[in-house]
Amino acid sequence: MAGSALWSRFCAGRPSRDPFGYGPPHELGGERSAAPAREIGGLDPPGIACYGPVIDRSVTSGNTDTGARIRDAAVRLFAARGYAATGIREIADEAGVTTAALYHHMGSKQDLLLTIMRDAMHEMVAGARVATAEASGPPEELAGIARAHVMYNGENLLDAYVGDAEIRSLDPPNRARIVKLRDSYEALWADVIKRGCEAGDFQIGDQKLFRFAAIQMCNGVTYWYTPAGPSPLIGIADELAGFALTMAGCERRPALAAPPPARPAPGEVV
Repeated sequence: MAGSALWSRFCAGRPSRDPFGYGPPHELGGERSAAPAREIGGLDPPGIACYGPVIDRSVTSGNTDTGARIRDAAVRLFAARGYAATGIREIADEAGVTTAALYHHMGSKQDLLLTIMRDAMHEMVAGARVATAEASGPPEELAGIARAHVMYNGENLLDAYVGDAEIRSLDPPNRARIVKLRDSYEALWADVIKRGCEAGDFQIGDQKLFRFAAIQMCNGVTYWYTPAGPSPLIGIADELAGFALTMAGCERRPALAAPPPARPAPGEVV
């Protein structure tokens, strides 16, 4: 099924959202494919499929990079249907290639899932390192690393969702590789938190529990954020960075990036 048709099908009959434009994490588009989507903790996956035109990094029919087309097709299908319910031929059809070409460029379905998760973790680690390197102290570092996490997830909703939901679908050796990358990412958070506590900037009783809670808060963007909502992603990232500082008991607040102007209401003259 072509990419645009796939998105149209999953977005059909999408329910209205709450006044803020987000909605609870179980909100989804209406009609699904015959293959059921994976469930997480008793809740359906988020309605991220409806944001395909914004999130999709390639136009399948026009991207001349075959490997990128295959990868993007896999991300879309894994997010919409789940890894187990997606066949290798479906990925090839979605990417507009033969199954032989898919195996030549990207390997097996397991290789594709590993690539998606590995690329996401490398980007998140790199973003966190940049955020901490540019900061002047632990409060700025904590705000920066939280903001970078939210921005990555919000700009890569499908990748973030697949990375969160499908780690259980990796075979043991591949799962160990991704867990090692996640550990290295969490170590960046742990270092900032530890130094902030030692400097007296943070008032945290259980540093490990705080780290888990803060990261999970940032991960939650994957399940409720929509680019079609009224709040720009940078504004949301700044708010959640502020929440992380409040959770840490930090009294000194670094300056946060100014969000872009609010979008005009329909029909408003600007």
